[in-house]
Amino acid sequence: MAKLLGYQVTPTARVEQHLALAISRRLIPRKGEKLYQVASFTLESFPLGVLYALIPERFETMAAESNVAWSIPTVQPMRNILGPLMSALPNFSAGISRGQQAPSESVIRVLATMMPPLELNWWMPPRGTGRVMINFAYVLVQGIGDLHPPKDPHRREMALSTELVATLRVAALHDAMTMKELGYSLSPAWLRQLGDESRARQTEAQLIALRTNQPTSRKRKLHQATYPIDSIQAERSSGRGMQNLVRWEGYHPYWEAWLAPDFVGEVGDPVETWEPAATLQNTLALQAWEESLASTR
Repeated sequence: MAKLLGYQVTPTARVEQHLALAISRRLIPRKGEKLYQVASFTLESFPLGVLYALIPERFETMAAESNVAWSIPTVQPMRNILGPLMSALPNFSAGISRGQQAPSESVIRVLATMMPPLELNWWMPPRGTGRVMINFAYVLVQGIGDLHPPKDPHRREMALSTELVATLRVAALHDAMTMKELGYSLSPAWLRQLGDESRARQTEAQLIALRTNQPTSRKRKLHQATYPIDSIQAERSSGRGMQNLVRWEGYHPYWEAWLAPDFVGEVGDPVETWEPAATLQNTLALQAWEESLASTR
């Protein structure tokens, strides 16, 4: 009947998806903004009935014939309202968060998590269709635990209460768990926060392999051919040529991902890996190894 009368009919689910997608797109920090991590935007041709169905009446702050406003003051109601819609988007979103993944990254290291209040203001102009203005701010939460509030043009961070910071950390952690269940790739730091140490180690090993095997330009090859080698422990012949057992200098926790499953030792023990002999040319370690071999012959 509505189409016969000349009205455009849009399914409610599509309108709700449009709302969630518009919010998700604002959960990305952009350079040149007057206020960092703050979003304020308007959606045209937005039906009032969708907002009435989506937002509980207790959050109304104004109700007039042509103007209705809502303010959602805490995190949990925001999750209840937006969570199912955001989690259905195919763009690293879940709950009230969006994962920040640059094109050069293969994992999500930072989450942009909405903070209260979430304000919506719908009005009907004298001419045209209904519009809704949406205002909110968000924090950036890193897998290592750092939380960064919104900032002013001078990069000064907004002061947040200890209680709100704790609530936002919990919300981000819940959303990270949902992202993991949805199949998104999280950083090792997030996986450890979620208690998945095995997956964290596996991801670390994949990231190390990705950095090691990525194609490089000729200008970068000389720099990347320099490694912190402590000494060479052994050599062997393989199908791809000679290999040397390299003991790496120093110790970093992420090197644990390199250890073989049958490794016997303690955390912090020297890390040793078999490397192609061709990559060790012109190193003091290889020179010392060859001298030690010559002295035993």
